[in-house]
This record gives sequence, structure tokens and C-alpha cells, in this order.
Amino acid sequence: MDASGRFYPGVFGRAYLSENNEMTVTAHEMGHCLTLSDSYSDDPKFKRPEASAKIGQYDDEWDVMSADHVKANQTKYGMVGPGLNGFTLKLLGWIPKERIYTFGQNGKTSATLNLTTLMNPAPGYPSLIIVPCDPSDLQHYYLIEMRFKEKWDARFDRNSVFIHEVKQDPNKKTKYYRSYLLRARNTTRDSVNFVNMNGVTITTGEINVQTRTVSVKITTTNPIARSKATKRLQAKNYLLLLKKFYAAESEQFKRELASLILQRLTKFYK
Repeated sequence: MDASGRFYPGVFGRAYLSENNEMTVTAHEMGHCLTLSDSYSDDPKFKRPEASAKIGQYDDEWDVMSADHVKANQTKYGMVGPGLNGFTLKLLGWIPKERIYTFGQNGKTSATLNLTTLMNPAPGYPSLIIVPCDPSDLQHYYLIEMRFKEKWDARFDRNSVFIHEVKQDPNKKTKYYRSYLLRARNTTRDSVNFVNMNGVTITTGEINVQTRTVSVKITTTNPIARSKATKRLQAKNYLLLLKKFYAAESEQFKRELASLILQRLTKFYK
């Protein structure tokens, strides 16, 4: 569960590694120990040959949680990188809140914003832009990030903007939410720079390397001004999560979780 009360796949456990494992593999397995799942794309035609593989699994080549299907850099120490995508960094709490901007929270339906890089950001700009796309599910949104071909990401083909869709995993009966990289349906399978779905239009401009920014034009039919209805929906989500996980955890955890949710419910209904 992250700081906002959402549940995501992943387990605490041990990573069994050989001394011959590359750094990319080590980082991937350590990610699982931090409760991270494998990363996905939205490509319905991508499926690895192993029987247990799911559609889209391991198909975010710009994220180390796609295991060996990534843009890793060959160094004298072996294969290194890439880094983690924005969704994962946000999930772990490794992106400061002031660097995350939620579009439509003030009721606006159209705007052009400047986005800076996920790593080594320019001051004064967000590194992640969240665009909610479903009034009935505030955990369903688009996530926009930009990463440069440098350091952990040195093996990238170019500086790029990435758009992910965060939504419930259709492969599971549980209410897990995953991040799906939106990829082009052509031979390049690049990350997309334009979205027109779910009442949301996202258009990215040219990347300015000197300022480390890119313009992002967004329009939406789903502004999320914090109305009483929005607060009630968030409260309902907390109650459902509490009910779902109540029986599976220890008594101490249940008490702590119940206390946390009751505090937030009280805040929402004020």
C-alpha cells in the first residue's frame, strides 16, 4: 500500500542472486524485494513465450523492472541500468510531492504545462504530471514523465517523453493497479507522444535540451476539483481497501490501518 492508500502488486521477500549476475538483474530482483512488480506495456500483441507470462509483461524497455528486456548499458562492470520509471519512483515515495502535479485539481479543463526531467530536474517545474481520466475511479490516470539519454539511462535511443496509463490489472480478480507504458503500434514500437482517449487529450512538444523541459498540452472532460462527491468516492475506496485486506494481515497491522483510514475519512468529510 502506498502513502495514499492504494494497493499495488508485489511481495516482500528475498532475492536469490549469483555472484555472476549483472547489475541490471540485481537491481530488478531488489525491486521485487521492495514490493515492485514487473513492468508492463499496453501492447496486446506482446507476450513472452513462457507459460506464466502475461500480455504486456516485461515490455517497458525503459524501466529496470522489465528484467532482461530493457535498454541496459554495457560497462566494464557488466550490464547497468536503466533506471526506474516515474510510476515506480512515485510508488516508493522517491519523488518529492512538490515535483508531482495533478492536472484538473483546480477545475481547469485545458492548459499547457512545462515538464522537466525525472532525474536531474530543472527547478520550478514538475517531473511528473498526473491526468485523471475516470471520475468514478481516481486511481485511473495517465502519468507523463521525461527522461534523458544519460547516466543510468545512457542506453536510451534518445531523450524521450513517456506516457503511462495507471489502471486496474485486467489479468487479476484482485484490485491491483499497474502502470502500462503506451507504445506505438508500428515497427518502431516507440513510446507515444500523443493521447486521445478516455476524455483526455495529451500532446507533447519539442524537448528543450538546454532548459531540460518540454511543453505538454492537456485537455480533459474530467476535472477533479475536490467536491464533496470526490471526497465521498475517496472515502469509499478506503473502506473497500480496509474490508479487503482486514482478514489477511496481523492484528497490529489491522489496528494501525484502521486508525489511519478513520483519520483520513474524518478529514475527507469535513
